[in-house]
Amino acid sequence: FRSIEVSTSGVQRSYSYRAKNAPNPSETSPLALYQRIFGEGFQDPNAKSFKPDPKVMVHKSVLSAVTEDRQRLMRQVGAEDRHRLDEYFTSLRQLEQQLALQLEPPAPVNGFLMPSAPEDIELNSEMSSVMTTHKLMAELLARALQCNQTHIVNVLLSDTTSNLRRAGSTTTHHTLTHEEPVNPKLGYQEQVGWFASKSMEAWKDFLDALDAIPEGDGTLLDNCLILAHSDCSIAKSHAVEGIPTMIAGNAGGWMA
Repeated sequence: FRSIEVSTSGVQRSYSYRAKNAPNPSETSPLALYQRIFGEGFQDPNAKSFKPDPKVMVHKSVLSAVTEDRQRLMRQVGAEDRHRLDEYFTSLRQLEQQLALQLEPPAPVNGFLMPSAPEDIELNSEMSSVMTTHKLMAELLARALQCNQTHIVNVLLSDTTSNLRRAGSTTTHHTLTHEEPVNPKLGYQEQVGWFASKSMEAWKDFLDALDAIPEGDGTLLDNCLILAHSDCSIAKSHAVEGIPTMIAGNAGGWMA
């Protein structure tokens, strides 16, 4: 996969775009994510034998058959239509590349263990449910990176206008950032701070999933570069100056 996007709070949202006004859709269900990565068509990189799927061969032949027609059409249309068609054909080219890879045996991966399918859990924005969904997805994404199903993942913990909420409450994190008064003793919004703490726990869970997989002389985390951020600095005023960011991993030695 060119990239894999997930959203852990049940909102179909992504910060990853393949083109202008064309976001990459996010998976919101751990089970759907598992089926996409490790379901039908997945080849265990450490399997003793490899046999290409005949259906993949047929699909690849169909796409190859229209290559000349596609190229001819691109020469005939105007610039605006060519741009639109290029967005569409880019997704087709990605599909062609995926099919070509499925016709070759995958490279062996030391220590890879096929993950078990997660249960089909309830998806909602209540914090404990989101943390469960996030942890399941983090473990699946780590395995996907380990066996080279993708090299890029994008994780959205909550929507831009955060829909996260505490158990038994209908008031969202976003609403609290605007309406909760600052606790005079603490010097900050107490409930908003609770959500920030939970977000940091989720960040740790994601890093732990990567760090739990040995790879080379270190772990998978050592060979990744992970950027985490909030989309604003002071939510109460929608301030975007000084947005908090964090980096983990050293990209296989490229980052000191």
